[in-house]
Amino acid sequence: MGEEEAPRLSREIVEEALPKKPTKVGEEVGVTPEGYIVVNNEGDAFSLPPAVYALWMFCDGEKTVKEISAEISSKSEMPLESVEEAVVAILNALANVNLISWK
Repeated sequence: MGEEEAPRLSREIVEEALPKKPTKVGEEVGVTPEGYIVVNNEGDAFSLPPAVYALWMFCDGEKTVKEISAEISSKSEMPLESVEEAVVAILNALANVNLISWK
């Protein structure tokens, strides 16, 4: 899970994800200079860069993607629409490797 640039998502895909409530799956098992080692329930390990790990930690199953994005936008002073797109792209990548589930 490197920090390479993800392809741009359509606004429709982003809008569909905003009301969802992601829940982190797995556990942190270590830290390296590059990031955090997280293991999913299947035992697969991933190195998450600090920003991706911080987003993963937001996924408590209670906050919606829209709420998470708004909080990150506020703290980073980045435009909300840009943050929403990035958050959805990262969450989709985490879901693809079973590090989050959707509610």
